[in-house]
Amino acid sequence: MIYLMLDNREEKYDRILAEHIVSLFSSEEEKMEDESTTYSKQFISQYITYARKFIRPKITGGVIDIMIKEYVEMRQKGNVTKTITATPRQLESIIRLSEAHARMRLSDIVEEEDVIESIRLIKVATQ
Repeated sequence: MIYLMLDNREEKYDRILAEHIVSLFSSEEEKMEDESTTYSKQFISQYITYARKFIRPKITGGVIDIMIKEYVEMRQKGNVTKTITATPRQLESIIRLSEAHARMRLSDIVEEEDVIESIRLIKVATQ
């Protein structure tokens, strides 16, 4: 398979990406000043362990409709450009990311905000 990757220039996103990359290489002291809240490594580890062990988010009717609608819209965009814009794999990704987002909030229910964020992530990743 051959994939064509386009690198579209857009100043806003180029600046955001550049700031992020530069921040990865900046000193630890500067990073600590920028963050308002810091958590210990132990706390984060316990939080993740708890979420993995006890939180199993369920997908309910309202968000199912949003997922299906977005997936169908992504597929339809491919009809216009004659390219494959979404496959069932992207739908599965939306589902998994929505569940993960709900799990991060320690929620047993996948809510609309989780689905919206997962769709945003998929769209950004495929731009």
